[in-house]
Amino acid sequence: MIVLSVLVTILYLLVVPFCIGINFTRFFDKKYNTIGNILTIGFITELVIFQLVYLFAYFGKSNFLYICNIFTIAIVFCSIGFSIKAFQSVKQITLPKIGIGFFVFVIINILMVVMRNLYGVNDGDDAYVLGNALTVLTNGDLFRTDYYTGLAISSKSYLRHLLASNPIFIAYLANMTKIHPTILAHRVLGSFYIVLHNVIILNIARLLFDKDEEKEYGYLFASLVAFITMWDFHSYLTDSTFILTRAWQGKSMFCSIIIPFTIEMFLIIGRDYAKGEFPEIPRYSNKLLSKINPKLNGDSNKYRYHKVTVKDIYYPIITYLCIASVAMTPGAIVLFSIFVFILALWTSIATKKAEIMVKTLLFLLVPMIVFGIIYFKYCRILY
Repeated sequence: MIVLSVLVTILYLLVVPFCIGINFTRFFDKKYNTIGNILTIGFITELVIFQLVYLFAYFGKSNFLYICNIFTIAIVFCSIGFSIKAFQSVKQITLPKIGIGFFVFVIINILMVVMRNLYGVNDGDDAYVLGNALTVLTNGDLFRTDYYTGLAISSKSYLRHLLASNPIFIAYLANMTKIHPTILAHRVLGSFYIVLHNVIILNIARLLFDKDEEKEYGYLFASLVAFITMWDFHSYLTDSTFILTRAWQGKSMFCSIIIPFTIEMFLIIGRDYAKGEFPEIPRYSNKLLSKINPKLNGDSNKYRYHKVTVKDIYYPIITYLCIASVAMTPGAIVLFSIFVFILALWTSIATKKAEIMVKTLLFLLVPMIVFGIIYFKYCRILY
């Protein structure tokens, strides 16, 4: 049973994100196609799929069992469908440079996880996250049970966190892995999110120190950030305490995963726009066209709808980040919108490309306006 739980946990946190994420990053510049980026994009996409299934189930007055069935089917379908491309694109992955810096970074990550699990404390919001996960896992209802007492609550209850599906996601993983939600969150997810945060910082460092002779500086930068985070635990007001004691909670996930990864994405967008070269993504081959209609053979470019380039992959990721951030905390509707607006404005000015600002606003505002309408219509219900 323990072996099965471990295998299922690896499946949901590593295998599925890898199979999904590589279908985005295989179109990136090779130096951006790292294992860290693959897992990050894949895991964020997994959260997006769960958020959409959860919202559909909640407003359709379905229960937790419905979410488990639909999401499992969706994940199996995506994993199988994307696995083919994942195996074909393995050779395109940029592997980390093995050296002293790499081993120091790995050792610091291991030490950070060990210290978190041995000496870390949990804050009061644990009652909300894990209380919701436990009640959902127990009775199958979605935000209809008082997570402190276990009693049923009325429709006029405090629902400002309704859009945040993170506690339900923990309940789903607990249901699939057969691990208690508290152990799953405190030990497994807490460790996973902390390492994922450090890997994102490392990818940012790779962008800042991208020359061959500067590779070790990237590991040094990421190691220093991890080291400071690990020891900056002197007060409950520090950002390090926020990340380490609340790694599995939505607000901490938003700050430790979404925010740095968004910064990394705009660094990549800015560099690629400054370079001005975007490889075209083939939508279908001449061979496929010739099978559909022999008359098109040799003249397929004439029948393309439009050219799809690498930059067209970046902007849907912004929408994914919007949905995933709201799944972590509804406050992202405002906070993340402002944050992305500032990043897009800065990148547009730096590259002198207004297209970045226009497209970013399009892929940002559409999901956030929808979430804003849902929030103000259904979630602003106080006692």
